[in-house]
Amino acid sequence: MVQNENYRMQDYYSRLSAVCFPTVFVTLTQEEIEELAAGNKEGMKVGSVLERIAGAVKNLPSPRFISVDTFTPDDTVRFKEKKGAVSSPESIWNMLCESNKVKAAAAEGKICNIVIRPFRRMDEAREFRVFIKDGKFAGMSQYHLVRHFRRLVEREQEYMSLVGDFVKKIAPFLPAEDIVADIYITHTRRILLIDLNPWGKETDALMLKWDMPWDTEKPVYGIVPAPRTISGEVEVKF
Repeated sequence: MVQNENYRMQDYYSRLSAVCFPTVFVTLTQEEIEELAAGNKEGMKVGSVLERIAGAVKNLPSPRFISVDTFTPDDTVRFKEKKGAVSSPESIWNMLCESNKVKAAAAEGKICNIVIRPFRRMDEAREFRVFIKDGKFAGMSQYHLVRHFRRLVEREQEYMSLVGDFVKKIAPFLPAEDIVADIYITHTRRILLIDLNPWGKETDALMLKWDMPWDTEKPVYGIVPAPRTISGEVEVKF
């Protein structure tokens, strides 16, 4: 995620909540931000934060997924083992305190809120990065470049049509006409917005290229190509 006030969920959620995961926000005081920057897991100030977290998540199903503004604690052991899933207020705060990335952002004044939403196990083949140019759908890329998903070839036209309609629906509420959206397509073909990112090289174009000619009349589709079998005499040098 890229740190930019126009792309923080708390800045666009009220306009786009209908297409986002249900989300709650816990605003931190300056003293609490300092506690987070120091990685403090105990104390009166921490207790106050835990109480507010408990109140905020009481109507959210467990487990939950957390971030702070535009940073996720994905550099922690727990995040990697549990794919980001946490349950109690204590586990939420502790995972943030164990993240060097989050602590550094707090120390630099880049954090205002803890962002909490229901945890969802997502199919990697249904996550995409969508490129929106001049408020129009310009392209989309497979998000997880782990392998070739054959079903993405078979569903290209269906997914492109779904995303084109989705972009038309959300474009009036986006913070910029040129923007990149990370989305998830559910098994019922509902599209959910995961994240917004700035247009340009500070955002990874994944299977597309920033210096390509963007044509909103003919959006492009990028996926990991199928493996190829090479026959004949092959010489490999290192």
